[in-house]
Amino acid sequence: MDFSGATSRCTDFVQQTLVEVASFLTVVAVPVVARGRTAMDGATRGLGNGVVAESAARKIQAAWRELCATTGSTASLVASLKACGLEAEESFETLAVCLQTPRTLATCTRLLRRVQQKLVAVGHIPPPTKPTSSRYPPKTFLSALMIHRFPDVVLNAAAGGAAELSIAAEDLLGSWAMVLEAAESGGGVGGGGRGGGGGGGGVGVAAKAFDAAWQVYVQRFRLWKGEDAKFLERELVQAAGRMESSMLSKLRSNLHPSNEEAIRTQVATDHALLEERVRQLNGHDGVARMHAHLAEVRQAAVDAGVAEATREDRSPAAAAPDDADRPLSMNNEQLVYELLHNPHWQLPAPEPPMDEVRRRQRTA
Repeated sequence: MDFSGATSRCTDFVQQTLVEVASFLTVVAVPVVARGRTAMDGATRGLGNGVVAESAARKIQAAWRELCATTGSTASLVASLKACGLEAEESFETLAVCLQTPRTLATCTRLLRRVQQKLVAVGHIPPPTKPTSSRYPPKTFLSALMIHRFPDVVLNAAAGGAAELSIAAEDLLGSWAMVLEAAESGGGVGGGGRGGGGGGGGVGVAAKAFDAAWQVYVQRFRLWKGEDAKFLERELVQAAGRMESSMLSKLRSNLHPSNEEAIRTQVATDHALLEERVRQLNGHDGVARMHAHLAEVRQAAVDAGVAEATREDRSPAAAAPDDADRPLSMNNEQLVYELLHNPHWQLPAPEPPMDEVRRRQRTA
């Protein structure tokens, strides 16, 4: 039925198909205009009574006018959406800001709701379980525009499924353009029956094509989002592991206690932030995987420390046996080792001064 067309045709249409209009009002008018149900009841009872039917037609017409005044006609909503300037934005940042404005969200919400009402009226989809529930969340729909315009920025190609999602977004926007074009041509979007193109052509066909494209888009979006969440979790977990490994390496050196405590505090803070992000992505299972990876990093650090200590313990014995081959310069640990473990070892005789060496050479 024509939300944006002339209201003069409303009475004739109602008189021809009162039952159909009454059914439509249960989908569209009742949530907005309370007296729509009264009109519907009057129309249903007045099939055999011309006076009652005419009275019902006037009530329906009044409810119709109030509905358009409350939510706006379809044509005005299409014009409002175009005025938001979504197609004119050339950068990712400006488009992102534009998509989040109250005007853009409200206009998209109303148009998408009318597409849903159209499909309910023609029997293509079941009525919503709640009046406020939406088959087409506006933010999910608008994400298709971001994906189509800036796939390199929005999509993580390494996660898999990005190319399929980009194609689905393009198809969804193409079907949406068909819906808007049909609405602008006078078909409206709001209801079923002859004026709205019914289920056989015009907006009905465009709305069905949009719903089919929507289901494909949502399915591919969920698949890509799952792969993206796994990829991001791996990145975050590995970052946490690198932080832990770096901290343990620094703590093995001789740090001042205050510096050591500062390092521990900073790493703990960063780990908490990463853990919360992992929890948002994949819940407690993701957090458990992060803790397991950190435990592996700590165990690897312990094993590396034991191996290093073992090498240090063995290095004096490996350098030991021959006094003649031993360098004269020795540190305290080496001297203590030789005194305790090598009974034949003696301190090397000090070298004579250079003048004494020269005197002995002349004497010889």
